[in-house]
Amino acid sequence: IFFDQSYTNVFLYTLDVTYDILFTPNMREMVHQFKGEIADFVFKITPFYVDFHWMQERTLGCVINDPLVIADTIETIVTFEKAFVGVVEDGIARGESVVDFNEKGNVNVSKKVNKKRFFELFFENVFDEDKDDVQLMFRKGMI
Repeated sequence: IFFDQSYTNVFLYTLDVTYDILFTPNMREMVHQFKGEIADFVFKITPFYVDFHWMQERTLGCVINDPLVIADTIETIVTFEKAFVGVVEDGIARGESVVDFNEKGNVNVSKKVNKKRFFELFFENVFDEDKDDVQLMFRKGMI
């Protein structure tokens, strides 16, 4: 129903793009070393997601989808392309979104993310007091 409306400026952040936003074990350990209330909170809530991604797909780390939308409102870091989006209503794929880039629609569908810039924005905004350590870890290639 939503995609059948004539809304303008609809943005769909697809899982294949958000999957590039992988909070790696090194990033998680770095946050743990920061200490502080927010760092402790992030460290404590991520084991569930780390375990989920390992059990489901043998991925080390966790995908942090939701912060991508916020980061993209701060600075454009996601590339979009207009497409038609529909939702499968029956069968084994019921509820799945189907994207057709050959048929122009009114939905801006994510195609690519600047993941380095995403993590710079994420760490700068969430862990501002530790930005020097974050930049050092980037320079060392540890995150």
